[in-house]
Amino acid sequence: MKKFLIAFVILAIGTVLYKYQKAKEEAKIKDAKNLSDEELEDLCLNKYNKAACFIRSVRFLKSNK
Repeated sequence: MKKFLIAFVILAIGTVLYKYQKAKEEAKIKDAKNLSDEELEDLCLNKYNKAACFIRSVRFLKSNK
């Protein structure tokens, strides 16, 4: 029974950390949507911000349709 409780606690901690990281990444994407193309390019190329690269690529794909 003790091993089951330990496994459950580890699973709960992992789930909480995953949800926290996902919420943090979604907040970065939301913030990046308000940036100009030049700011996105700077963040993506110089600092490698995944959210900035994602928004930049989405804008590029939408403009080429």
